[in-house]
Amino acid sequence: MNVEYVRDWTPTTPFVNVFREARPWIPSGDPNVWDSGVDVPLDAQGYPLEIPYDNGVDPPQILQTVLLFATNWDYPSGTYTLVYDGDGEVEVSLDSPEDYYVGGGICHRFSVRNPDAGLILKILRSNKDNPVRNIRVILPGFETAYEVQPFHPTYVGRLRGFSVIRFMDWNETNENEIGREDDAGQRPSVQAAQGRGIRVHDSTRERGRVGPVVHGSS
Repeated sequence: MNVEYVRDWTPTTPFVNVFREARPWIPSGDPNVWDSGVDVPLDAQGYPLEIPYDNGVDPPQILQTVLLFATNWDYPSGTYTLVYDGDGEVEVSLDSPEDYYVGGGICHRFSVRNPDAGLILKILRSNKDNPVRNIRVILPGFETAYEVQPFHPTYVGRLRGFSVIRFMDWNETNENEIGREDDAGQRPSVQAAQGRGIRVHDSTRERGRVGPVVHGSS
């Protein structure tokens, strides 16, 4: 059984923290321009060092991303949980009423009533001395369990019964700069859709959830 790439537009949702499937950050300095193309500096985990970012040439930049876009499945309605660390302001919109959430370490709730187009998440402000990081967007019903149950039970259930699971696309091993498993710990764990794939550690965890007879190959 081949496990596919993790993307915001694929028809499966392996994680209950759907930020893991978010699209690479999209910079914008104008509400009428979706992607400015400005290179906004990121930390080692893929989060911006400061927002708004001002390079002295372009308008000050925010960052935005897309979640659950064109998933080809009816992703859940209900109350979602947004949590992040740091000092900043995050906005969620599209299938959720547009709202702003301020305060790291706080469980912010937002509702999705008619899931159809997905979600847009924007970092509007991030303090350079305590930047926004470790963003989590948790599906309804998993807000108290996502840390110990990272994989969606429906996704895991679909993999049970296969004697071999192949993680080549999941790990994005083709044309990847990581050559040894020992190096995998240096790969950022957020936003797998950045093109770096899922860490080997997480693949091993998933194999353990599926069952002891399952093996992985990459």
